[in-house]
Amino acid sequence: NSTGLFQVDYAQPINNFGLVETGVKANIREYENALLVYDYDPVQFKFNPVSGMENSLSYDEKVYAAYVSFSKELNSLNFSLGLRTEYTDVRISDLIYNNTTVDEYTDFFPTANLGYTFKDESLLSLYYSRSISRPAVAQLNPFISFADERFIVMGNPLLKPYYTDYFVTEYFKKFGAKVSLNTALFASMDEDQILTVLENTGDQTDDGFDIYTRKPVNNGDLNQYGVEMDLVYNASNALRFRALLSPYYFEIINTTNGAYDTDDFVLYGNAIADYKF
Repeated sequence: NSTGLFQVDYAQPINNFGLVETGVKANIREYENALLVYDYDPVQFKFNPVSGMENSLSYDEKVYAAYVSFSKELNSLNFSLGLRTEYTDVRISDLIYNNTTVDEYTDFFPTANLGYTFKDESLLSLYYSRSISRPAVAQLNPFISFADERFIVMGNPLLKPYYTDYFVTEYFKKFGAKVSLNTALFASMDEDQILTVLENTGDQTDDGFDIYTRKPVNNGDLNQYGVEMDLVYNASNALRFRALLSPYYFEIINTTNGAYDTDDFVLYGNAIADYKF
């Protein structure tokens, strides 16, 4: 396995105009995995390879990206705009049967941020971004895991990345020198999410149980909408308390035949006490 990363960034302040930033990046991943399946011979007390079950996978991923962004402050108002483009070339090869799956695509990812600082130093901001989540190599690996005779675990070399549009509005305020509160309204929308599904193979075990495959597929959209409240209390220079509360609603929609469609409300929270020695 090998990885390579090349990156160059450049920032140029321009008087009375703003800050311009730009850069390029190349990320290369190469991965190989060989599969051999053995059957134990209790007579000869040894493992013998099972013919026809051997395989070898090669995964080659190249991502080339470039971005440009502009930001500026106008008294109490500040804003930034950015755009990143990525070209991706993924090649997954079965080295035994000489089969290669090629996936090439170009994407654009905008970002925007707008902030306003009030006279009491509280801050209101609006933010939007679009991002990509690529499948892991293990999710793309088509080879079978035999850990469970009823559920055959396998990857999917045809798996596509999924995209997220994220919106958030935040308000930050300090109450004296010890208390601060950050509140946010957010919406996150995943398109063609990666979902692990079960499929009946039509076969059965020796005990008469159905055998299923378990594999990841692009199936449905995941939407999340919620509120977040983050309260910090600095009791002293050494002791700090923090409490986070985030109720949100999520839904999974547009899955195949509605088989995995669902929705629910979630209440997430935590509390932390830090003491600095």
